[in-house]
Amino acid sequence: MSIQKKGDTYYVVIMYHDAKGKKKYKWIKSGTSIRDAQKLERQMLTDVNRGQLVISDKIIVKDFLIRWMDAAIKPNKRPATISNYENQIKNLVRSLGDITLEKLNALTIQEHYNAESKRGLKPTSIQYQHAVLKQALDKAVAWRFLTNNPCDVVDAPKRNKPKNAVYTPEQTQVLLDMAQDTNLYLPLLLGFLCGLRRGEICGLRTLDIDMNKNAARITHSLDRMDKEDAIKLKAKGEIVWFGCENKTGTNVLALGPVKTDDSEGFIPLSSLVMEAIKLEEERQEANRVEFGTAYQENDFVWAWEDGRPYDPDYFYHSFKKLIKKYNNEIRKDEELTDEEKEAKLLPDIRLHDMRHTHATLLLREKIDIKIVSKKLRHKRASFTSDYYQHVQNDMQNETATAMDKLFSNNKPH
Repeated sequence: MSIQKKGDTYYVVIMYHDAKGKKKYKWIKSGTSIRDAQKLERQMLTDVNRGQLVISDKIIVKDFLIRWMDAAIKPNKRPATISNYENQIKNLVRSLGDITLEKLNALTIQEHYNAESKRGLKPTSIQYQHAVLKQALDKAVAWRFLTNNPCDVVDAPKRNKPKNAVYTPEQTQVLLDMAQDTNLYLPLLLGFLCGLRRGEICGLRTLDIDMNKNAARITHSLDRMDKEDAIKLKAKGEIVWFGCENKTGTNVLALGPVKTDDSEGFIPLSSLVMEAIKLEEERQEANRVEFGTAYQENDFVWAWEDGRPYDPDYFYHSFKKLIKKYNNEIRKDEELTDEEKEAKLLPDIRLHDMRHTHATLLLREKIDIKIVSKKLRHKRASFTSDYYQHVQNDMQNETATAMDKLFSNNKPH
């Protein structure tokens, strides 16, 4: 290892041998200061001694991303996040995977994004790919595989502005009435009235419920993940349960940590929710008797008749079907005019929009933003305030209306 100067720029030069034993040199750009170059050289010598510096001109993008996932992502991320990363990588390696890491450049990455757009991917989906690739290549720079990150000069498409549709109290009541005698009633209450995410709803267990305090401790989320990964994580104590294999036997439901540490915590449960939970417990007790030894003691609050937990994907599809069923009934009602039908139709919201509805209803009931933030288990109240700024703006407009009502008898002369 040595320091060399070309023009006004200093480089740290490393000599290494390739796979065939041929001597090669790698020039790592430092800058115009000899002190910066010496500092970089010392750091690299330290990395060599620790075994953290790997020099190779043979590693391809696909192999690096796999190693990066195993070393930096899988040990630290929750199952759903890992699955999302893996999906993004599948798209990235479609055209970038066989390129040597050293030869990956901004133009090639930009062309990949353009091709993804042409095949119909939305800007938000491409932005997710960009975020994963940039994160991986930042680590490649830190690990000295690269001298700079080509993603830094790539124009990734801007994300679509999220369309967070929310239900009014009346619309929420309509959907709850539709679900009253179905297996969706309890999870809808937990979504609309408690603001839980779908994985948190499916992963809620009886031991998480404090019947005396009418509260639930949210500590886990139920998500799908690779079976081999689930086995490894369970051995480390990072997930507490897995089961319900898919048809191929490669994918399982895994009960792992919630989205972030800040997502953990107790949340109060309304009397309506508590009644629904108690009713579900009574049903489960009757199912235990009916199924006998075939009943699975998994302790999930919302479960099939034999004790198996519900899949979050099942919840999603059933939710969509319920909205569609109601809207179809409205459209077929011959006693309603077209205008009345249009007014009664329910927006086709996402499952996660139950959580947004919950937050919006609380804010419109004048609940303090800090209390709402705590209920949603956000890290900072400022995040909640920024995210629901549109609701607060509408509420500010209501203050002017309130003043008009108070002083309606006063007219300018």
